[in-house]
Amino acid sequence: MPTSHYDQARTHEVAPSGQPRLPHRRRCVPGQAGTVVFVLLSLIFGLVTTRATTSEAPEATRWVPALVRAMATTSSQVVDTPLIEATFSLDELPSGEKGVLYYRLTLPPGAHLPYLAGPYCGCHDETVTKGVGAEVVQAGTYTVRLDVPVRVHRAGTTELGEVIPSEMVATLMAGDAVLYPDYAASGDLRNTGDGPVTVIGVAIIATAGSGTPLPPIPPGVDAMLLTESIVSDWIGIPPGPLHVAVHQVTLPPETQIGPYQPTGLQALYVASGAIRRSFVSPGDTAPSTPIVQQAGSTTDFVSPSNGVREILASSDEQAAQVTVLIIEPVVSSTSTLAS
Repeated sequence: MPTSHYDQARTHEVAPSGQPRLPHRRRCVPGQAGTVVFVLLSLIFGLVTTRATTSEAPEATRWVPALVRAMATTSSQVVDTPLIEATFSLDELPSGEKGVLYYRLTLPPGAHLPYLAGPYCGCHDETVTKGVGAEVVQAGTYTVRLDVPVRVHRAGTTELGEVIPSEMVATLMAGDAVLYPDYAASGDLRNTGDGPVTVIGVAIIATAGSGTPLPPIPPGVDAMLLTESIVSDWIGIPPGPLHVAVHQVTLPPETQIGPYQPTGLQALYVASGAIRRSFVSPGDTAPSTPIVQQAGSTTDFVSPSNGVREILASSDEQAAQVTVLIIEPVVSSTSTLAS
């Protein structure tokens, strides 16, 4: 059965002003999941870090996303909290055309899902889809049991993480992250606490469905699509291993990051406040007219454009908190930050 939420014909354009023209996204009619609004590292080579820190100068031996490197150049106290950081190989990724789902899952007490939440964010005719993924718990007690092994990284630790064998239960609390080697695996994902469970997740999945239809989503479960990629977003991404990260970033009022040049896919969910995004084309000194994103909105993925630099700024009146999903090719990790 085809997945219908990927627009395979869209391409990105650049407006005369130099500002990338954002693609129109197809949004599906939400089912019981509510309003439709990343990632695996293999069990052998896995690495996820979870820590809260102010931005520091990049370490030579550690991957630092282009946005995070740009934070180090600002004079303001930007607070950067890495939630998930992972690197995975080409063999671990789905073959052929693929897409990214960036989502938020809310489970009321006692609620559970038989499959991972990503496909529930799409159309009502979604199928179980192969790929890889990761989730980080924001609140509540979240238990995971799948018919494949998973890796759990506990909040506040720097160890590689613990492997949870198939059919064993992993209990996760706020700040814990879990990596999924097989996004089509079945099992039980459950809220075993007294309050709601909130999870931020990312999945890199094949655009072709597996043919196995998803069962109906249980009442009260909200799988909210923050944003998704389309096939043309991957035009500027070379084949090969990928770095994936989710960071929570707080920008004080009147803070500007950049201009910097993104080297991969990036999407920002604005949790509070407002942000302004503008772009500087090659040869230009003045940025484009800012695009304003209010709280509750998510930026679309835009594939990297050669030489186009981005500026991210908070409003003048209040701080902005954003949860950023970043996907960069490994070959870009040693590239020089454009300024």
